[in-house]
Amino acid sequence: MDRRGRFIYAGSLAMTIGSGLRIGYLILPHDLVQPAIEAVSLLEHAWPIEGMGAPWLDQAVLTDFIDSGGYDKHLRTLRRACMQRRDAVVAGLAKHFGAPDLLGMASGTHLAWRIPQHLPDAAACEARSRAVGIAVHTLKFRTISGAETLPGWERHLLLGFAALKPAVIATMLNRFAASLR
Repeated sequence: MDRRGRFIYAGSLAMTIGSGLRIGYLILPHDLVQPAIEAVSLLEHAWPIEGMGAPWLDQAVLTDFIDSGGYDKHLRTLRRACMQRRDAVVAGLAKHFGAPDLLGMASGTHLAWRIPQHLPDAAACEARSRAVGIAVHTLKFRTISGAETLPGWERHLLLGFAALKPAVIATMLNRFAASLR
């Protein structure tokens, strides 16, 4: 997609396989590949802390997992689970508050919900939800550029759903809605 060689994409497999794997990757413009290989080789051979870096066996097993198609199958399973969880959040919000105004529907493990005007602002919603054991977050400390750069940030909540089963999401949204009455 980068036809001018201006972007470097860095990622890791922490969200899809697990944080314990500790293997990341870079997608580089063609003319940066060789310098990156040279830099990494210097770091690997002169690494001062024993056990740091990605062990060769982990890399070999990951390569086999990718080459066998196992990783693609795993990603499809994760996507289905994530979409079911996202859909549970959307359905629960709709049940309690009407059609939700959401950002982030196409990807990710969180949604930003614009709180309807008849409900308290984000800070009050966050405090009430925490009082009943539910963690939702305002955008105040959750943005790179600072929430004040986002118009209307005070009326948005960040709702995470990756670690929750749909039934748990429904139960938590019932408690959340009750806390706002």
